[in-house]
Amino acid sequence: MGYGMPPGVVLLFVAMAAIFVAVVVWAIQAEKKRREALINFAAQNGWRFTQRDDRYARMWQGEPFRLFGGQAKEIFEGIWAPTGHHFIAFGYSYTETHTDAQGHRTSTTYHFEVRALGLPRALPRLSISSEGFWTKAGKLFGGQDIEFESDDFSRAFRVTADDARFAYGVIHPQFMEWMLGPGQTIVPWRIDNAYLVTFESGQLDINRFPHRLSLMADLARQIPEPVWTTYGR
Repeated sequence: MGYGMPPGVVLLFVAMAAIFVAVVVWAIQAEKKRREALINFAAQNGWRFTQRDDRYARMWQGEPFRLFGGQAKEIFEGIWAPTGHHFIAFGYSYTETHTDAQGHRTSTTYHFEVRALGLPRALPRLSISSEGFWTKAGKLFGGQDIEFESDDFSRAFRVTADDARFAYGVIHPQFMEWMLGPGQTIVPWRIDNAYLVTFESGQLDINRFPHRLSLMADLARQIPEPVWTTYGR
């Protein structure tokens, strides 16, 4: 007498295998379609596209980057035509693994869209983060926590800088007004040598990062000329 599986169970396994194969095929096709769209988008704008290069994950320190590990994928690099700034935009991810008291391991991968806009000159370090969620992260940047006369601005943002005088030179009244308006979109950001660096959670989105680059260029334009003369190097 045979001990084979009942026909219903066999059909269930066959159906599950078919669904698994269909999902894998769909994922492969979706990834291929996405890659082609990214390559075409870069070509249309005269930018260079690189599928992966982890050196970009080590170009800057501080959030969201980790000292060890981390991947940089879907990298766009070129000239932002409206202003002539050099820029880099890419997807950054890292994975954290935790072990509970029973020895069970779980892994979580975090994804970010990172954008860096080249500045005419290197400047001292300055960072702005939202008061609240990113405040603790801002403390990792070091520097002096600086307060401003605008209560609205001080309630909304945390500013740290290596040089308070430099921060006050950059963040003038009109700058604060802009930050409380359209500038909120690109928080957190920081000046890191010759780059203005911003990031946000999620995969790199070609429908999002060009607009963010425009705002970053607007921010750079608001830095007064005496600041560049005094602190630029």
